[in-house]
Amino acid sequence: MRRPATHSVAALVVAAFTVACVFSSIRLAQQFDVFMDYFRTGNWIATQANVEYLRLAEELSAFQAEPGKAKKDGLLTRLELFWSRLPLILEGEEGLKVRALPGASEAVRRIVDDLPALERDLAALDSAEPATYRRARERLETYRAPLQDMLQSLLMTDRAKTSSATVREQQYEAFAAFGLVVLSGAALIVMLWRSLRASRRAYDAALKAEASALMARQQMEDAIESTNEGFVLYDREERLVIANAQYKSFYPTIAAMVKPGVRLADILLESARKGQYASAQDPEAWTQVRLQQHREPKGPFTQHLADGRVLRISDRRTRAGGIVSVRTDITDMVRAEELLRKRLAAIEAAPDGIAMIDADGRMQYANKSFCASYRESPEAMAGRDWFGLFAGADRENITRKAVAEARASAHWRGSALAQRTDESTFPIDLALSALEDGGLVLAMRDVQHELELQQEHARLERQFHQAQKMEAVGRLAGGIAHDFNNILAAIVGYAGFLSEDLEPGSEHAKFAANIATAANRAKHLVRQILAFSRSQDVERLPVAPGTVLDETADMLRQTLPPSTRLEIDDRLQGAVIWANATQIGQVLMNLCVNANDALEGETGTVSISLEGPVPPPRTTDAARLAAEDRATGAVVQEDPASGELRAIAGGLPRHDRYVCIAVADTGTGMPRRVIDRMFDPFFTTKEIGKGTGLGLAAVHGIVLAHDGLIEVSTREGKGTVFRIYLPVHDLGGATDSAGQSFALPHGRERVLVIDDQELVSTMLAKSLERLGYEVTACTDSGDALEALGEDPGAWDAIVSDVRMPGVSGLDLARFAKAQRREMPVILCSGFYDELAEVQARALGVAAILPKPVDAAKLAWTLRRALDGEREADRDQTRPAVHADAPIDSHAA
Repeated sequence: MRRPATHSVAALVVAAFTVACVFSSIRLAQQFDVFMDYFRTGNWIATQANVEYLRLAEELSAFQAEPGKAKKDGLLTRLELFWSRLPLILEGEEGLKVRALPGASEAVRRIVDDLPALERDLAALDSAEPATYRRARERLETYRAPLQDMLQSLLMTDRAKTSSATVREQQYEAFAAFGLVVLSGAALIVMLWRSLRASRRAYDAALKAEASALMARQQMEDAIESTNEGFVLYDREERLVIANAQYKSFYPTIAAMVKPGVRLADILLESARKGQYASAQDPEAWTQVRLQQHREPKGPFTQHLADGRVLRISDRRTRAGGIVSVRTDITDMVRAEELLRKRLAAIEAAPDGIAMIDADGRMQYANKSFCASYRESPEAMAGRDWFGLFAGADRENITRKAVAEARASAHWRGSALAQRTDESTFPIDLALSALEDGGLVLAMRDVQHELELQQEHARLERQFHQAQKMEAVGRLAGGIAHDFNNILAAIVGYAGFLSEDLEPGSEHAKFAANIATAANRAKHLVRQILAFSRSQDVERLPVAPGTVLDETADMLRQTLPPSTRLEIDDRLQGAVIWANATQIGQVLMNLCVNANDALEGETGTVSISLEGPVPPPRTTDAARLAAEDRATGAVVQEDPASGELRAIAGGLPRHDRYVCIAVADTGTGMPRRVIDRMFDPFFTTKEIGKGTGLGLAAVHGIVLAHDGLIEVSTREGKGTVFRIYLPVHDLGGATDSAGQSFALPHGRERVLVIDDQELVSTMLAKSLERLGYEVTACTDSGDALEALGEDPGAWDAIVSDVRMPGVSGLDLARFAKAQRREMPVILCSGFYDELAEVQARALGVAAILPKPVDAAKLAWTLRRALDGEREADRDQTRPAVHADAPIDSHAA
């Protein structure tokens, strides 16, 4: 071992002096920064005030040169900025030095006191009066001298202070730097002397350490040779330093070349060429991969040899930059793990739950099916007391009696009620097997799904029966709707003619109006039946529920007996729904009449409340069932503690905001047998002849058709509350045109009217003739078809019923379109038929109007259809009605 050289000592001395010089330079630079910071902060406030003053003066000159509102606004803004700087001088900490100047505070305060007058002068500036500019400029000029004097005084004071401070600080720093150099030199001399003495002692100790190292190396080599792991060491240049015999035994084909000094790349390439490894890679490519692993060790990895053995290799980099590599034969362990992994995969894939319980009754293992049944993770199940897996009496029966039997006969099988941590339960089939160590193997099968299938079968059976009833009612309603609407059409039409022809206010005109009113009520009754059976779609528009409530409340006050008190609570906040106003009125009327009936003639209260927007109602299991089974009425839940019954009907919420319509009564409430069937058609608790059983059924049909939800709460003797949730409609850019009236459009075109009911065809013909059209009425669709075939150009438009004996309205439309594609065809229907509407759309029918046909709607629809035809006549390249054009099936 060599002694330290003299040039090392010199290097230490130079380094010490260099450090001292650098330190001195840094300190001088820091003092210079402090000086500059002091100089800058001493006068910035005064400077800012002068700058804003000069900008204000410039803005005044600019305004005088080019008057304008924008310039004047800029002038007043500049005044505000100048004004904002002066309070900082008088009150802020930044203005301490300024206030210390003699007379500075008084001068600034005079300017501040005068600024309101300056503001008035600036506001009164007028380009037509130069005197206003002169007055403002003279007042502004009085501020110049005080502000400049204040700034000059402050700068002179700061300059003087800064100069003297700089001289003193430079002297102090010079003395400090000199002292630092002297101290560092003395310290280096002492350290040099002590280092020379320590070097001598270290040299003597190194000689002894060399001898000890040789002995330790020999002992290390003996230890490496005696281990069962293969050991090899490479230096930083990847040359072999040492390898034990076990390492060579792992690679017998290249054992002869494993010697100190051989490069790792050569060893790897040679062993790969001789097929030492179980790898299909090219030897050169495999060698490069292994070299990369060697140079960047990232943890243990496995290596498969050609003879089937598996080695675990762990590479670690030494402090000298070399690599030490240890190999362990893990062939037996890998085979055991593979077998265990296959068995575990089979257990995990089993559909039945399998778990292992130790002798203390703690869960050791549970497969996926077991954890899924209990809705727990494997981590949560581990270590859990298995007694808590069961509920009620089964906990005692299973954990004691069944376990005793399983240990006596090695097996036990039975059923039990399992319990989760959330206290929910589910039925299971269970099998126990005893282990020799006192533990148990538990196999279980969740039979909840099988029970649910049985319940689902029963539910589907109920749904089928309910659907049959609804279908029967729908057929009945549809069967009578067409003929009844034809009768109503004639009544409404002819009553309208009388109202138009009779003298307004006469007794006969009142008779005609009463006839029309009665017919309209009958029309609403038919629509109620059709809506309840969901056999007819209806026109929907943005509707304010408060308006509907007002109209319904007026009728209810005239209808309800004096013993019934009607209470209205409208808390809507501008919410609008997308609905049919007539049907919503029917819902309110039916619920209120039903509530009044619940009072049974006694004094009581029927209350109606509107609230919205509100969040969706609570999601419950009953609501989910109702969503899955919308046609079977309501799903009922009972609270055993309070005796309250709660029914849900309709779909789950699909929107963020709802309108809630609540109708409550103080009546007798409903028992379970009634609430289970309250929405069934023709079900009623009233005496024969006093109720139809269609009221709540119609409510059910209308709410479901509006994507709504019905929630009913009732207790016997405590009354009933019906809550209707309807989605809030976003109006967007829509506008409400309600209340606007227009004169009906006239025409002189030729129109063919076909309806198998003579009263209807005659009424429609009369209504169009009054508007100036030349109308031909026909009650035989076959005759109309022949007339169209003989002369398709004899008519400009066709108005026909859809359902007629022989040739239907669709057949007439198809024939007319084949003869003249541009022929406008309007169909009328007393019964909504989705298939008929699809077919009409494909034919290019202009519109389908519901019966009874409103004369105004017919007039507007016909006029628009004819105008569309004339536009097509002017442009033969564009047809008037396209086969895929949308059809207005409800309104003109």
